[in-house]
Amino acid sequence: MFLGAGSSTLEIFYYADPAKRVCAPLGRLNHTAWYVDDVKATMARLAAEGATFRPKDPAPTSDGGLMAFTTGPDGERVELTQRP
Repeated sequence: MFLGAGSSTLEIFYYADPAKRVCAPLGRLNHTAWYVDDVKATMARLAAEGATFRPKDPAPTSDGGLMAFTTGPDGERVELTQRP
């Protein structure tokens, strides 16, 4: 389900069959995703604050953008996505 508010969109979903999860649950919040204007610049700014990324370099998205993952303060995954 997608909920829109202005320029923001919130996606809410659940696994009807928990056995089909692609990763182990991390708690109440599995991950957040943020659109950023410049993934590499955002990664550099967060790395300066101690964030690490896996993979180390941003990966291409299927639509020609870039994405990267780091871990938030509570162990949740944080996805950064740059639109093409």
